[in-house]
Amino acid sequence: MIEQSHLTIAQATSLVDWSICGADMIYNPHSVAREVFGAPKQDCRGIQFLYLFRRFGYPIHGWDDYKSLVSYFLTTPDDQVVLWRNPSPSPWSSFGYGIHPALAREAQRAEYQWRCTDPRTVEWEGHPIYQRIDRAIQAAMNELFRPVSIRDTLYSIMGRVTDNSPHAGWDHAEYSPQAGYGLGDYDVVKAAGD
Repeated sequence: MIEQSHLTIAQATSLVDWSICGADMIYNPHSVAREVFGAPKQDCRGIQFLYLFRRFGYPIHGWDDYKSLVSYFLTTPDDQVVLWRNPSPSPWSSFGYGIHPALAREAQRAEYQWRCTDPRTVEWEGHPIYQRIDRAIQAAMNELFRPVSIRDTLYSIMGRVTDNSPHAGWDHAEYSPQAGYGLGDYDVVKAAGD
């Protein structure tokens, strides 16, 4: 596991015109997530949602109401890269990523030039743009091991953090200030103008 962490991880606020996807020719977070989180046998959508909601509160961006439980777009140490969390049965398929329009243009141009190079002397994973995105995504993924508490029980993105877990000794993340606040009569659909 990578030792990097991203202590100031939060929900990304402005994503206008960002390129956001599950995976593409530039980067595939699924293979990285398999390395970081493994492949649990059980459906882990519920525990992922529990952790994301407790730590980050209500999502500030919408999501596909038919196909998805919820989506969170989280910051990384690189302000032009975000980690997309879309809980699904296995952790590796729950990740996507997004990049700022300027970085997207640069990355698309670089990947195309790399693909057109013959012979290739380096794999795409060795390219500086890939490495930049990868460092940011891995740091954010690893930060999701940071425990958040519900009463006196600690949870990470993978579930309950036991006393013998390597993450039990990490400083705990603050839980969301939205914890405990209901929406009352607030109608989200009406507020959005139907």
